[in-house]
Amino acid sequence: MRLFALMLLCLPTTLFASETKKRIQDLVRERTPLLESIYHQLHKNPELSGKEKNTAALLAKEWRKQGLEVTENVGGTGVVAVLKNGKGPVGLLRTELDALPIQEETHLPYQSKIPGVMHACGHDVHMANLLGVSYVLGQLRDTWHGTVVFIAQPAEETSHGARDMIAAGLFERFPKPQYACFTLQHQED
Repeated sequence: MRLFALMLLCLPTTLFASETKKRIQDLVRERTPLLESIYHQLHKNPELSGKEKNTAALLAKEWRKQGLEVTENVGGTGVVAVLKNGKGPVGLLRTELDALPIQEETHLPYQSKIPGVMHACGHDVHMANLLGVSYVLGQLRDTWHGTVVFIAQPAEETSHGARDMIAAGLFERFPKPQYACFTLQHQED
């Protein structure tokens, strides 16, 4: 499953030499079961804009396990995790935390347990994806240099989460990015 390998494609191609492709594939295969489990957990337990307390805590916990520098409660329930790897460019990767006020009727085994709330537009996948990318980058430190700032933005659906994070000093308190990548849309072959 190519759940999170796609986000690696948005990083500068100079980050990875061609011989790292096999390592990336192996890391993706290794991490996919955990990320699918996290995705199911997030999908079952969605939280509305500005109330993403448990969602934010889960991402912060996972990033700490990976050894990243983590700051919680940035502009509300926002989370910033920083992966430093020597001198070099600063990149930014972002995900959203919130769900929508919609009743899920998919009858999936991991259907939302919260009445009237579901991840209907993929934020659960985006979060799992970003956890995978941070893991892979952490394991491939010998192939790149620089800093990656991972942002978990609250209240994307109500359009105030980014503003609140910026007002809370996002670009003053953390390394300022020289490039950024947001969610990729992809169709399977």
